[in-house]
Amino acid sequence: MKTLTAFFGLILSAMALPAQESPAPPTAIPAMPPGPAIILRAPSMSQWTITKTQINSTPDTAKRPDQPTNPAAAGVQTIVTNTRNVRRRQTLLPQGKSWDVWCVGDLQITLYPNGIAVANTRPNSRTGIPDSPFFVDYSATDFPEFWWVSKQYFAGVQDHGGQKCLYYKAHVSSNPLDKPTDLEAYVDFKTRLPVLFLGNGESHAYAFGPTPAAELELPDAVQKVLKARGISTVTQAVPQP
Repeated sequence: MKTLTAFFGLILSAMALPAQESPAPPTAIPAMPPGPAIILRAPSMSQWTITKTQINSTPDTAKRPDQPTNPAAAGVQTIVTNTRNVRRRQTLLPQGKSWDVWCVGDLQITLYPNGIAVANTRPNSRTGIPDSPFFVDYSATDFPEFWWVSKQYFAGVQDHGGQKCLYYKAHVSSNPLDKPTDLEAYVDFKTRLPVLFLGNGESHAYAFGPTPAAELELPDAVQKVLKARGISTVTQAVPQP
């Protein structure tokens, strides 16, 4: 009798327990809209500004790039002007100085504030590291921070500052020497041009300006560097298809 009573007691206890809820199904990421993940090359006549700001690397701050932990930190702007065969990359520093890098074909020539021009070299074939800190590798894309953006990292459509964007998220390394890190990117839904990069404790905000009205003219100091390398015209430095 005691055994039977204990048996019914177990049944009643089980009935009194709250029913366990089944786990919610994972949120499905919608299919990526038709078109490329991002435009790799800027229009031949174009201009854009990149504003680099240091941000707190915590997830909450990373989701709010418009509210950096310290708005005054690393407020560095770079203006890139693209006119077919010549590109100018002008970096404006908080101290009021600016550094110009002129790109002609595979050559990149830094024009220092004192007027001296020095040619930058491509990355060392053994280490993959440029000999000059001013060298930017444009071999894969005109927007180097976004090299990793592809359809496999699409994470949905999001709004950024009132701008409809494709949103990408990945945990990758920039090169074999670096450890993987969390990267995020916003790409304009319509134009597929970059809008915002988040990674390595920084945010890089892109803003595209008006189309340049004329071709860029190389400064005399830059032309002297080209001539010293046996290049007399811009087209001579640009690889022909």
